Amino acid sequence: MSDWSWRDYLKQRRDFVEARRQRTSISGVALVFIATLLAGWACSVVLWRVLGMASMPLRYALSTAVAYAAFFPAIRVWADHQRPLQTEHRGSSSWGDLGDVPADGEGCLIALAVVALGFLAAGLVAAFGGFAVLLEVAFEVAFAGVLVRRALHPSFAVGRWWQVLLRRTWLPALLMAALLVWAAAQLQQHAPQAHTLGEALAAWHQKPVKR
Repeated sequence: MSDWSWRDYLKQRRDFVEARRQRTSISGVALVFIATLLAGWACSVVLWRVLGMASMPLRYALSTAVAYAAFFPAIRVWADHQRPLQTEHRGSSSWGDLGDVPADGEGCLIALAVVALGFLAAGLVAAFGGFAVLLEVAFEVAFAGVLVRRALHPSFAVGRWWQVLLRRTWLPALLMAALLVWAAAQLQQHAPQAHTLGEALAAWHQKPVKR
């Protein structure tokens, strides 16, 4: 594949994104967020059940960091499926991966909540034009290795997908983490004996009404 000028690079990226923007499956992006949420939830369970970390704010801060780290390989897998132009939506074949969720009532509720939040996140990303950002990452994956030459600037090779993803998502991720940690701190302050979100919400619900 021949080298590109900076103008060629911008045109190729724009054409790649525009050709796939309307074909991108919400269910496929939802699976990315479901995997991300499951990674954060699993980290929180290990920190509480195995390591005995009782502080909800600290536990959620660490879990959010793990979830954000898991977001990158999940996006990388998704991006690999965007290379050929598809006429049918992808994502339905991966539902079998959710079959290992515990079958007890609490496990089912957690699984349903994670799936619902995954689709909600994907819907919000679609509503606010976030698919274009994800497709820019997919573009870097699809054309990795192509040299882009820029006048008066250093040349670079296409394929910096993780840098593009980090640059476009670190601030929203930081804001979400801060909001989650703040909410956890407020809940645990109200119910110091609570060590999980479910316990804190139950204690909040049982709070006597002042008259």
